[in-house]
Amino acid sequence: MSSFSSLLNRSYKYVVGIIGLQSDDIILTSFPKSGNTWIRFFLCNLISLQEWGGETVTFPKLDATMPELGVSNLLRQWPHATIPRIVKTHKSHWPVFQGCRSILLVRDPRDVMVSYYNFETGKREERFDGSFSEFIRHPKFGIEAWCRHYISWRSNASVLLTYENLKANDVREFRRMLGAIDVEVEQNLIERAAERSQFENIKEVENNTGVRSDGDHFKEGNQFMRKGESRQWAEYFSEKDIRYVSNLLSEHDIDKYDISESGE
Repeated sequence: MSSFSSLLNRSYKYVVGIIGLQSDDIILTSFPKSGNTWIRFFLCNLISLQEWGGETVTFPKLDATMPELGVSNLLRQWPHATIPRIVKTHKSHWPVFQGCRSILLVRDPRDVMVSYYNFETGKREERFDGSFSEFIRHPKFGIEAWCRHYISWRSNASVLLTYENLKANDVREFRRMLGAIDVEVEQNLIERAAERSQFENIKEVENNTGVRSDGDHFKEGNQFMRKGESRQWAEYFSEKDIRYVSNLLSEHDIDKYDISESGE
């Protein structure tokens, strides 16, 4: 009965969220564990530097400020002048998103799988208890789900960012993102917000101010901010796993250069 009530509650929040979406909202979308939190911290730090006197942005402050579809009450008026309302979602593209501009964040799916696997097995109430090879083949968590999400958004996004490009030059990519959504911010403000939002600084914030406010509680020794590294996948994937991913991306006509603007 409790699971049914939980489903009803989630469904209600999504309905309210859809009703509350405005045409000038901007959708921030990514598959889980692709760096969405990084971008949200940057945006929230812009608000903090402009409107809160540079107050430290904690995870609870982030979640209270930057809304998420299906979680936040989107019927509330957006109170901030620094940026328009930017709504997070991990959902695939829905027709209701069509009237909104959108930011698509993409990360190497192999690194996504490593981070997502550690996330789901690191929580106290873990949602997955199988092997890594089983995880990447899971219809909800695995590579197939990543492909569905990416394919649904790639022709609908207003701007595409990659995690790898953000790692290479976060200020440049944040400036490009803001330009694509018509947000004018001084260069020095972008640089300061980017510095405050770098992985090491966010991890320090997590260490100093405690757990997230969304109910994700982790086993002792685990954290939400784990490593933030690229090419972690080489330590996890067997040759069979690598072939599986390569074949699946090929079947979906997803090429490396289709998802990367790194110029490699």
